Amino acid sequence: MLLFLGQALAPNVYSLIFCRWIQGTAACIEGPTAAGVVADLWPKRTRGPAMSLFVLTVFTANATGPLVANWVAFKTNWHWVYWVQLCSNAVVFVLCLFLFPEP
Repeated sequence: MLLFLGQALAPNVYSLIFCRWIQGTAACIEGPTAAGVVADLWPKRTRGPAMSLFVLTVFTANATGPLVANWVAFKTNWHWVYWVQLCSNAVVFVLCLFLFPEP
């Protein structure tokens, strides 16, 4: 979440590329472990719908993310693409902090 701040404040393309590289390296563990988190949070009888909802959000985000980012960049500038992502990730982080129990 905080690496979006570096991208939003990047003064040039080299800073942006460096922040994106660090963020991609830090976030690469999320994909393989997310299914395990879903399996830990829901019991076996309700795990199927929970996993399908997780997979749906992953594919929906990959499809709609570029469209929304393009619209934001068109209406403002490219820095705001990262400000919007930072704000939305902060909201989700706070919600997860209070709504999800420790598995």
